[in-house]
Amino acid sequence: MINKTKIVAILTCFNRREKTLRCLKTLKRQISPVDKIIDLKIVICDDCSTDGTQEAIIKQYPDVEFVQGTGDLFWARGMARATKAAEKYMPDFYLMINDDVEFHDNMLEIMLKSYESIADNMCAVVGSTKDSNTGKLTYGGAIWNGKAIKEKTVMVEPASPCAECNLSNWNCFLIPRCLYEKVGEIDSYYEHSRADYDYSLRIVKKGYKVYVANDFIGCCSRNSIKNTWEDTSLPFMGRIKALHRRTGMPIKSSWHYYRKFYGAGYIYRVIWPYLYIAKTSLLRTKN
Repeated sequence: MINKTKIVAILTCFNRREKTLRCLKTLKRQISPVDKIIDLKIVICDDCSTDGTQEAIIKQYPDVEFVQGTGDLFWARGMARATKAAEKYMPDFYLMINDDVEFHDNMLEIMLKSYESIADNMCAVVGSTKDSNTGKLTYGGAIWNGKAIKEKTVMVEPASPCAECNLSNWNCFLIPRCLYEKVGEIDSYYEHSRADYDYSLRIVKKGYKVYVANDFIGCCSRNSIKNTWEDTSLPFMGRIKALHRRTGMPIKSSWHYYRKFYGAGYIYRVIWPYLYIAKTSLLRTKN
């Protein structure tokens, strides 16, 4: 007898119509594993896009469910709102994705087979993406050493058997409902980023595990640092302003994240970006 697996894919979008449509196209053409029937539902939080994103999706994929944003949710709060709306479907799995990923046709098969190979139903699986030009790992799982002063984070390459990690990007993240109900909702205190790392660390903190799927699940280029706080070509105050943007590392979210996970060294991590900006800006001035 073929098993039926119920999955709700969750994403948030804002004014990236073509990217969002490409992502959905690759999500919709997934090949089901031979031993399963996949019941795939898609829930999207559109944070008041003005480029026709929602209209285009409704036209091409009328079965997609939309959760209306407020225009200031950004990624973390948009994902929290969409996930909350998806709870009513009582799926076997929640699949957290980002709309800049172009999935391989066998993404779902890789994710589900990886999960089953672990023989632990109370675990989550993160999928790895690669650059379409270089083939190098871009997003996925990582090992963080837990230190504030001598912090080290190393990305984990896909391998068989699946390797553990304690940090994960939510470009593709599979969590069974049984684990979601233990860990709880996404922390909507975050303004944009950090919510995915936060959730991974909460899973591990509660004694459960996160694994990296055994193969790449799609392509996604790294975000450019141009015009961000890491862009050393910008003037000092321009970098500080970029740091404080909600899509940067706003102090409110940073303080919240570091206090939760970095122990007594959290203050150092809060001020570290400012020290980095000052140091690299000074070196640029001298040169």
